[in-house]
Amino acid sequence: MSNQLTQDQYVLLTAKRALADLVHNMSSAEGNPITITEVVTLLDGITVGGHKVSDQNQVFRLDSAWTELFRLVESDQFELTKRIAIGLNELVATDEAPKVGAFRDDQVGIQGVEYIPPHHATLDRKFNEMLEDVNQRHTALERAVTCFTICARNQFFFDGNKRTSQLLMNSILLSNGQHVITIPAKDRNQYFYLLKKLYDSNDSRRLAQFLRDRQLDKIMKVREREQHEQDRKNRD
Repeated sequence: MSNQLTQDQYVLLTAKRALADLVHNMSSAEGNPITITEVVTLLDGITVGGHKVSDQNQVFRLDSAWTELFRLVESDQFELTKRIAIGLNELVATDEAPKVGAFRDDQVGIQGVEYIPPHHATLDRKFNEMLEDVNQRHTALERAVTCFTICARNQFFFDGNKRTSQLLMNSILLSNGQHVITIPAKDRNQYFYLLKKLYDSNDSRRLAQFLRDRQLDKIMKVREREQHEQDRKNRD
């Protein structure tokens, strides 16, 4: 890490450099067929052929959501609040959800599980209970993971719940000088399996450990890249 950067600045810069990967991992988890190379091309302002407009728009929305996350963290404006959660969801779910800009006002279901999310009339209370639970955790990583698991299970929104939950989790991490958690393609089946277990049993322990491990993977990859860059500089 450069001596001129604080830890907070360093992890934020690292996340910004990985923006295309972050966007691709999220979009791919939603069944979006756009490849990482095509994501890079789109984010560079160049169109790609052979894809639905809706798939390309999803990539742009995720780019906007991550960019807003970075802005909130960099300007020290991020707080885990209902307002910010709604704002991030609106960025990712516009044109996909029946309604955005508020918590859902009707019942939703989750495909492939028997679990029924909380009634919409209880969502404000559920969100406040989530805040209390998060604030009781001793480390930023535990607060972030707890936020994700509770938000994902409560389904506060009509659509985009997993994406919004990931954004909130990573906002907590970046705000505390920690690397982001992202779900690469090779781990996606395990991720969905553990989500199903969370929905059906309300036991978050295995999913929480999975998320912790993904952060460790990220840290190791960053260190490997830095070592590679340092070795290249030494050779030059």
